[in-house]
Amino acid sequence: MASASSARLASCLKSRYLWEYARHAVRIIASTTQAQGHNLGINLGKAAGAGVEEHLHMHALPRWHGDTNFMHVVAGTSTVPVALELLWDRMRPLFKSLAGS
Repeated sequence: MASASSARLASCLKSRYLWEYARHAVRIIASTTQAQGHNLGINLGKAAGAGVEEHLHMHALPRWHGDTNFMHVVAGTSTVPVALELLWDRMRPLFKSLAGS
């Protein structure tokens, strides 16, 4: 019984970590893009994108009034008035600081 309880606790802690990290990611993206909204998407499982059975990852995307979807990020067309490489240069140190906290 204790092992099932420990497993549930570990799962809850992982979920909490994921959502806390997502909240930090949204704050970083908001501060560097001045986005008017955000989409969070989760890919879970082998068929969802990583080819690893129990893999999970999350996407955090900035959104603005008038954009129609996130294809500008994927398809190379941009509604973001700054190059993605420049945005990453601005965001990277902020994400690195999360690794130390």
